[in-house]
Amino acid sequence: MTDTKGVETAPALGLSLNAQFAAGRQIVFQTHVAQDVPTESLNKLLDTMNAVVDRAEAYYAQDQARKQLEVEEHAFANIQRRLSEVENNIELKATSEGRRNPKISAQDEVQRKQALDSVEESKKRIMVCRVHLEDLIKKAGNRDGSSSAANN
Repeated sequence: MTDTKGVETAPALGLSLNAQFAAGRQIVFQTHVAQDVPTESLNKLLDTMNAVVDRAEAYYAQDQARKQLEVEEHAFANIQRRLSEVENNIELKATSEGRRNPKISAQDEVQRKQALDSVEESKKRIMVCRVHLEDLIKKAGNRDGSSSAANN
């Protein structure tokens, strides 16, 4: 049996990477490397650790992204309903006045324009949410490490 007491080891650098995710999840990577590790090797190790964190973060962020998409889709439905109400009100006013070529009031025109603008803005927000969710799904891949259909 060899006694290793008193044998000195080469100085090392300690590395820690702490990441927090949704729902209070947390992961900590801790390791050490030789003090004279080449920069390329250290960068590769850090890149690997950060890639794992990015993938896990994308996985856990999907629930929130799905909820945000659902909120935006509900808002879109409400905005469309409001546009329909505005247009119905304009039509009712036009038919109730009995004119052949009824004029739309300035107030009605403003309400209509605001509703149309809101519809377009809502469509853009939904598209941004969908793209974000697709990116998260692609980035997260499959939890077992195999490539997902989105990664092919």
